[in-house]
Amino acid sequence: MGCYELSLGVWHRDSLQRYRGPTLPDTIVLTGAPAISDGNTWGYTRTPQLLGHELKPQIFHHWRHEITPAWQVSNDTVRLEWTDGFSGVSLYFTPGDAGLVGRVEVRHDIIITERQADGTERVVPWPSADVHVRHVPCHDDAAA
Repeated sequence: MGCYELSLGVWHRDSLQRYRGPTLPDTIVLTGAPAISDGNTWGYTRTPQLLGHELKPQIFHHWRHEITPAWQVSNDTVRLEWTDGFSGVSLYFTPGDAGLVGRVEVRHDIIITERQADGTERVVPWPSADVHVRHVPCHDDAAA
């Protein structure tokens, strides 16, 4: 838990992939509060679910942030997830020799494919970048 600074590497983006995704913040806050879906997203009612722990800040516009950003740990990997139900950002990091390192990927609900010369379809990969994560002191406004 606490505050972490994100340093993104170069984005790897296929020339056919036009989706840019939301802008990531420079600093994130991993809280201990439970991240629970409210059960009402885009007018559909469903059973509320525990998504993990709350992640701040929200990166989607106010009219698209009905799903609480969340983080969770599995083995030695920390997984962060921002989504509006149609598009999202996944960030994974693990401890390594160079500190906390991982990858970020942005996605949306439209899958782009390309027909290859041999007639097969290739799924165009989502934009992604390497990320370094560094623990930093929290400021009063970040912890709120």
